[in-house]
Amino acid sequence: MDHSRLRFDWNMALPVFFEKKDSHFVATCPVLDVVSQGVTEEEAVKNVSEAVTLFIETCIEMGTLETVLKESGFSIDRGDPDPSHIHTDEGQSIIRVPITLLKNAENTTPELASR
Repeated sequence: MDHSRLRFDWNMALPVFFEKKDSHFVATCPVLDVVSQGVTEEEAVKNVSEAVTLFIETCIEMGTLETVLKESGFSIDRGDPDPSHIHTDEGQSIIRVPITLLKNAENTTPELASR
């Protein structure tokens, strides 16, 4: 096992709302204030997932993730971690955003895994 790099997989479940606008769908992730669009709802999901991933990656690279999450109203919830307890309401879906972090064993700064 290579101990020079440590891997941490972080999956977030975020609410996303869809709205049909003319010839496209707008997907909004209100908890992070991230918006994207697509010609189909599936394309809008893909695009907003990518936008959220890039947003989180940029926050990590800039060292602002903790501040951004706190300013967005996030706090630590030590409740039931079972994702089957996530409920959706009409007009809202949950997207799963996987982010993989790698940490060099000799360095304390995590880096993002290349895709």
